[in-house]
Amino acid sequence: TVDSETTTLFSWNPIPDQVTNNAKIKVADSDNEENVYDESDSAFHIAATFTINTPGDGEVLEVGSSYDITWVRQGSAVTQVKLEYSDNGGSSWNLITDTASNSGVYPWTVPDAISTSCKVKISDPNNPNAFDESDGYFKIRGKLQVTSPNTGNESWNVGSTYPITWIRTGSIATINIYYSPDNGNNWVKINTTAVDASQETWDWYIDESISISTQALIKIVDTSDSTVFDISDNNFEVKGSVHLITPSDAGISLSVGDNYTITWEKYGAVGNIDIHYSTDGGIAGGGAYPETNLITTVPSTDGSFIWSVPDEIGTNLRIRIRAVNNYNVWDESDNSFEIKGKVTLNRPLGGEVFYVGDTEQIQWTPTGTYAQVKLEYSTNGFANESEAFPIAVVSAGASGVMQSYDWTVPDAIGSNLKVRVSDNNNPQVVDVSPNPFTIKGKLKITTPNGGEEWVVNSVHNITWQTTGSIANVKLEYSTDGGGTYPNGIVASTPSDGVYEWTVPDAIGSNLKVRISDASDSSVSDESDATFTIKGALHLTSPNGGEAWQVSNPYNITWKRTGSIQFVELRYSLDGGQTWPGIIADSTDASAENFTWTIPDNPCTTVKVKVTDTSDPSVFDISDANFKIVGSLTLTSPNGGEKWKVGEQRKITWTMVGSIANVKLEYSKNSGQSFDYLITESTPGGSKEYYWDIPDDVTTACRVKITDATDATVFDTSDADFKIQAVFDVIQPDGGEVWEVGTAQNITWTCNATTVANVKLEYSTDGGTDWNTIIDSTPNTGSYAWSVPDDISANCKVRVSDVNDSEAFATTFGVFKIRGSLDLTSPDGGETWIVGSQHN
Repeated sequence: TVDSETTTLFSWNPIPDQVTNNAKIKVADSDNEENVYDESDSAFHIAATFTINTPGDGEVLEVGSSYDITWVRQGSAVTQVKLEYSDNGGSSWNLITDTASNSGVYPWTVPDAISTSCKVKISDPNNPNAFDESDGYFKIRGKLQVTSPNTGNESWNVGSTYPITWIRTGSIATINIYYSPDNGNNWVKINTTAVDASQETWDWYIDESISISTQALIKIVDTSDSTVFDISDNNFEVKGSVHLITPSDAGISLSVGDNYTITWEKYGAVGNIDIHYSTDGGIAGGGAYPETNLITTVPSTDGSFIWSVPDEIGTNLRIRIRAVNNYNVWDESDNSFEIKGKVTLNRPLGGEVFYVGDTEQIQWTPTGTYAQVKLEYSTNGFANESEAFPIAVVSAGASGVMQSYDWTVPDAIGSNLKVRVSDNNNPQVVDVSPNPFTIKGKLKITTPNGGEEWVVNSVHNITWQTTGSIANVKLEYSTDGGGTYPNGIVASTPSDGVYEWTVPDAIGSNLKVRISDASDSSVSDESDATFTIKGALHLTSPNGGEAWQVSNPYNITWKRTGSIQFVELRYSLDGGQTWPGIIADSTDASAENFTWTIPDNPCTTVKVKVTDTSDPSVFDISDANFKIVGSLTLTSPNGGEKWKVGEQRKITWTMVGSIANVKLEYSKNSGQSFDYLITESTPGGSKEYYWDIPDDVTTACRVKITDATDATVFDTSDADFKIQAVFDVIQPDGGEVWEVGTAQNITWTCNATTVANVKLEYSTDGGTDWNTIIDSTPNTGSYAWSVPDDISANCKVRVSDVNDSEAFATTFGVFKIRGSLDLTSPDGGETWIVGSQHN
């Protein structure tokens, strides 16, 4: 409250901590507040205030580092603040965050915004007019860190290239690289153009202008800000170097006693060098260079040395050159090389003639100390390695002393033979016969070699043993025991020890075979003794399973192999145990056919034999038994007969051959099956059988006759016949008078129980025409008939099998059907007057 008479201006201090955008001021008469007052025409702001403490003017921040932005705040209602930075003195702003707690401190990761005109601004997110900025400018700069050389363990050689590496933080564009040989007292820039800092690596070729040092350092500097740099954490070494040129390539092979030039290059001050050799792969191979393997010590400036290759046979040798005054200055072969021995073949040298199976000396002289030599031979002068064949692996022997090996000459016939001797562990140490020598072989027939019996056109193996690699052989045969060989088998065939020979038609017992080298006829052999060629017979019919009928002609057939002239034919009735039956004692073999009329010797174990008449050992027999059988022909019943139940009928037949007994059966299904026996056995020679016709009525009956001992010999009726019932009409039997409309019994008899139903008919004309009484009625022997209105004095009745109208019987005579009259008036007792009219 203030005195309105004396005060029109009031200093409001402090502004309250009530941040708002809707503030107003009201002034009123303290004695009359409701009526005398005024207030602000529109709202005003009460804003928070901020004062940035850090970053301050002149501060330097590094990209990626963590830095606390700090400030002093007033206005507790503002809980969140917005933070921004500028890298152009405040001309534009980049958001840091718009949700920082208004706590007075914010941890900031310094962005990659390299600049010397950086500011930070803080503001109320809801009132951009409530803010503060850094009082001056601070600086953001990048960062560099040398990573190699940096450990202090590096030792770099003059004349070599090494990668200098670093880590760049921030968008530093380019750098310069400096070298110090004196722990940083003096620096020499080693790059000629600015280096792209983002690559973070640069290959440094150390040339001879670079000072050798054990206190070397590398420094990298931002070309746009010299305050941004880094130096190796530790000293590294730059030293002189040597580079071995030869031997260094892969695949170098030296021989014991050879002179070989070792060459090298040197970089920087090196002095004298030692030259050593290693037999176990040197340092690169995990081996060593013992002092006993010192070759020489020479000035490094010489650049070469002629080395007499020692007797150090192996495949893992290396050369090392090393500075005498600094063992860290050295180089060795990039790859292992080989030292191998030598060998000189002394025999065979060419022109010799060796024979398969003989023993011949191979002679050689070794140079160098190695354990074994491999001995090989070739049939083509080693023109093709696939035809190099082993002989033996033996001791190499003492260096410089001639050695020998007793060789059993192999089966390697030819005139282009050579021998090769080589170090068993190193095929490059080798010598070969300068000229070819010759090996000859042998042949020996093993089959046929005497006593064999071979059939014309059969295939047999001619076999032989080959001593030596004879490529092809010639085969011939003789029919005069080897006196001459006019008959060729094959002019040339591979000498593989076997030849399939189709035996020719040269029937005889004085055969021999000769074999010879197709390219050298002096190498040959023949069968030790003679062998035989025979013909062959193959019976083709009868060959088993046939059934040949007595008295019928059949062809005996065979196949003839070879020029057999005549054959004998016989038959056996006991399956070939004996051959008493002569069919033909001599018939033309070339016909391969003979017609034989079968004798009356029915039998199931018959065989036929065909035999060369000039050589009984040449024959063939039926493979299995066949049969000689008789034949039966049924003559009655043979179709169409009508045989009555109860009567006796004669079954008749004809027969060829001695069939002892026959079986008789009958069928009721036209011969589809014969299920009913007439007789199991009756003499076949009687040719007749009296059959009592059974009560088995049928219209499809047939009879079958069978040889009782051979069911395959049979005959049947050619067509169906009938077995019929016998009927007899009892009443009417003739003379009866039956009136129309009366009930009369027709009666009959039937001798067959197998007739189930009958048909009844009557005739009024003595049996010419018939009228049906009933189509089917049970065969009971009686039927009640209501006499029809069919008046006649010439009537008959007929009863028949409903299934066979031909089986019937009729009235013996005729009977009468007549009508009847009944006078109804006058019927007695009436009195009729004369002259009156009455019905």
